[in-house]
Amino acid sequence: MKDHTPLSTFSVDRVRSFQLNKLTFDFLVNIGLPNECAPFLSFFEDSDEIYKGIFKLSDVYGFLKDIQEENSNYSFDQYIIIGSDVSGNPIAINTKKDCIIEWLDHEDLFSAQFMNSSIQQMGECIVVYKKFVESVILENGESAILDSNFDDVHFDEL
Repeated sequence: MKDHTPLSTFSVDRVRSFQLNKLTFDFLVNIGLPNECAPFLSFFEDSDEIYKGIFKLSDVYGFLKDIQEENSNYSFDQYIIIGSDVSGNPIAINTKKDCIIEWLDHEDLFSAQFMNSSIQQMGECIVVYKKFVESVILENGESAILDSNFDDVHFDEL
């Protein structure tokens, strides 16, 4: 099975502007992220455009700076947005927690939920899930994933 998913890498200068650990830095510069992948995720590219490139959460949502200044319980500068889910909730690198990947609920003042322990682990999960989806579709048809038409054997392999 060949993977033809294009990956977008990021310039050294762009990635250097964030406080990322070496593994995260190297991943973004040398490996990159897919533009989109299952399950309904999209990732940003190396762009200066605020809604296309990677930026601090507080730079994308300027009102968060005011909230952060008024209430020290909130800290938004630690999040580097790298993508989003189908509902527009950001997927971010948390620079204060050794660059773990978190899902941020935009309807709950960007409360964070653990997504993965590192960007490398997230990348591996994306590849494994892609193979799972391909296998289920090959055996059960195009709508198999959306219809939850897979069995325990597929799920165990995942």
